[in-house]
Amino acid sequence: MVLTADIRERINHVYQETETCSLKSNPKTIVIGSDDYLDLMNHLSKDIKRLTTDIELLVEELSADLHTYPLESATEIKYEIQALYASCIKLLSTVNNTVIYVTLKTTFQQFRMTVNNIIELISDIDNFKVKNNDSELEDLLNQM
Repeated sequence: MVLTADIRERINHVYQETETCSLKSNPKTIVIGSDDYLDLMNHLSKDIKRLTTDIELLVEELSADLHTYPLESATEIKYEIQALYASCIKLLSTVNNTVIYVTLKTTFQQFRMTVNNIIELISDIDNFKVKNNDSELEDLLNQM
């Protein structure tokens, strides 16, 4: 079983959302307190909250179904999720130590906690799928 198109599409959708937020969070020039600034903070806050929810749902679903995926699919998921994680870190790096982060601190703290769940999922895949795919152990258990 290869990674399903639906799962790949969902991971890629969240990845694209992250990249879009990263671009929005790096305005060239903006006057703090201006209407443009307030509009940007409002839109960015909504985008980050939606992204946080999307990542939470994706990680929850993948974690719950991880035991059903064969090794090949789990490995593909891991690579897709690693790209998503890198994009999330890029977003956090872009806003770190900026007025945007200070203004939306709680929103970005929640986002950071959600991003940490991606690392847990990657670790779960490594520990429970990839490392536990020992065919000799499986054969021994099947003989019992």
